[in-house]
Amino acid sequence: MARYSVNNYTVETLLSNIKSGSIAIPEMQRPFVWDSSKVRDLVDSLYKGFPVGYIIVWQNPDVKLKDGTKSSGKKVLIDGQQRITAMAAAIVGQEVLDDHYKWKRISIAFNPVEEKFEVANNAILKSSKWIPDIAPVLEPAFDTFSFVINSIAKMLKNRRYIGEYSFRDVVVPHSIPAIVPENLFERVQEKIEKNKKAPARHKAEDDYLLTTKLFCGHCGAYMCGESGRGRNGTVHRYYKCVSVKKKRTDCKKKAVKKD
Repeated sequence: MARYSVNNYTVETLLSNIKSGSIAIPEMQRPFVWDSSKVRDLVDSLYKGFPVGYIIVWQNPDVKLKDGTKSSGKKVLIDGQQRITAMAAAIVGQEVLDDHYKWKRISIAFNPVEEKFEVANNAILKSSKWIPDIAPVLEPAFDTFSFVINSIAKMLKNRRYIGEYSFRDVVVPHSIPAIVPENLFERVQEKIEKNKKAPARHKAEDDYLLTTKLFCGHCGAYMCGESGRGRNGTVHRYYKCVSVKKKRTDCKKKAVKKD
C-alpha cells in the first residue's frame, strides 16, 4: 500500500484549500522570509509556465497549528509555505507576517504591454503603463482565486476596464468608470495579436525539482531550470539565476549543472 501520492494541483485549488482550511500551516513553520522581489519572480514564473517545485503536505491529527488549534485530520503544510504565502500575498492581497513578526502587504504590479511584473513603487504608481497591484483585479475573483494565464488573459481583453459596458448586442462606451487608459488597452490588444503569430515556446520535458529551493549566492534570487543543446546535439540541463536569466541585475552567477 502506497504511503504517499503525487498529485498535480492548480494555483486556484491550492489557494482555495488554504482559504477553506483544508490545508493548514503548522506552528513549527517559520514566518514569511522572502523579500518582495522573490514574490515577483514567483508570479512571473507562474505566468510564464515555469516549474515552481513541489508542495509537500502531511495528514496528521495531532499537530499544533499557527492559530493555536489542532490539525484534526487536515493536510498540514510541511514544505512550500513560502511559495504558498507568496501566492496568497500577490494574488489575493493577503497580508503576510514577516520575520520581524509584523504584518505587511506586498503589491506586485504588471505591465501588460511588456508582460512584465515588478514590485510596486512610487514610479509605477504614477505611471499609466502599469497595473499597480494585480490583487484587486484578480481576487474579486471571483472568490475562487482563478489565476495566472487564464485570469490575466481575460483581464487583458476585458473592455470594462476602459469604461465600456455591454449586454447582449448592446455596447455602451464610457458608461462605467475606466481604470485603464484606452490607448494602453489598444496597445495591449496589438501585442496579444502579435504574440498569437509567434512560435510556441519550447518547454523542457524534465522537471526541475529544485526550482525555488536553490538560491543564488551572489544576489539572493532563486534558481530556475533551463536547458541548452551543445554542438554535438547533446542536451544540457542546468539551473540558472533568475536575475541573470531576465537580465535584471549585474549578477555574474554561472549556471549550475542539473546532474
